[in-house]
Amino acid sequence: MDVVQKVKDLMNLALDERTPEKEAKEAGIGALRLIARYELLGAAGGKRIDVAASIIEKITSPGFAEGVATRAEKIADSVERVLGSVDRVKGVTRRSGAKRGGGRRYGGR
Repeated sequence: MDVVQKVKDLMNLALDERTPEKEAKEAGIGALRLIARYELLGAAGGKRIDVAASIIEKITSPGFAEGVATRAEKIADSVERVLGSVDRVKGVTRRSGAKRGGGRRYGGR
């Protein structure tokens, strides 16, 4: 259950003019109980907003993008080195005279 959405729904119900007075009061009290129980207005509520803002700030900073690009280039270089090593190993096995499917042929001769 998304608590924030539940609080919004209860607030909308409480503030809607078409809602009967008793039901509106109960919805308002329910919203307040959820706010208090999950500390949505206290330190935890502010912390949620701060964390989201810091993530957005970090992702949009030029230093972060530069760091990601540098790491991606290092990974690409490492992959190139591995593939080069594989090619060298293939060359060594071919030069060593390893037979591929050689041997006698059995056929209609």
